[in-house]
Amino acid sequence: MNNLEYDSLHKFLVSLGIIFLASPLVILYFFLKNDVLLITKNEFNELSTFSKKQLFEYQEVLTIVRIILPIICLIFLLFGIILLIKGLKNWQKVQVNLDKLIEQNKDKQALELEKMKPVEIFKQTLKEINEENKINTNTDTKILEYINMEEIFFTKFLPLKIKRDYYLERNVKIDKFTYDAIAISKTNNVDLIYEVKYSKNIFDTKKFEYIIERLYEKGLKYENLKHRNFKCLLVIIVSKDHLENLQKRGEQILKNLTFHSKVTIQYINLEDLLAKKIN
Repeated sequence: MNNLEYDSLHKFLVSLGIIFLASPLVILYFFLKNDVLLITKNEFNELSTFSKKQLFEYQEVLTIVRIILPIICLIFLLFGIILLIKGLKNWQKVQVNLDKLIEQNKDKQALELEKMKPVEIFKQTLKEINEENKINTNTDTKILEYINMEEIFFTKFLPLKIKRDYYLERNVKIDKFTYDAIAISKTNNVDLIYEVKYSKNIFDTKKFEYIIERLYEKGLKYENLKHRNFKCLLVIIVSKDHLENLQKRGEQILKNLTFHSKVTIQYINLEDLLAKKIN
């Protein structure tokens, strides 16, 4: 494991376990290091009564120590092994999660997605509005309304699973393509390419096909340049009156496309979206 991270509790348990394991060796070392007292029988007989008493007491203590010491050493060894194993296991869990997070951050940084500038977002939104309405307009209100719908979707409608399992990068560009959002997976190599379309008018079939094919092209460009797999999510925000019609046509269009498994269309009722904004 690289970039070892020392968690204080687990480090303490490991250190304590090592101390308990080493303690018996230290105790035995000091016990065996003590010089053995050797005297002759004559020397013993010449000792005073107090000295003889002290010698006998010392002998009794040594006898007790010889009995208790192996038990104490065994207990220390068992405690040391338990603490060491527990500390290392918990430490490993922390380290595995850290390594995983580091790898995820490396993957995210490796993508090097270029963020769009506010003026680029404004121009791109204006372009989409003009394409969908087939008229040339520069109404700031319409542009802000379009941007606002995207904002509500990504902040209010995005599933919790996406927020939990993906890094969401909004308003980015790769090569000549612009992307409303790219959800970079934390768990696998399949990322989500989001395209949000909002219109008060119904799309004609040709326009619908173009939007899907263009989104798929963006996915291919992402896959070729970033070496990541992808799935496309086309989000269509439209009024309830046009919702059913669009759903039927969308299903029919996808059936006729060879890459239909790569594209999912999510239809959102405009009224439901605005209700989320209020909430």
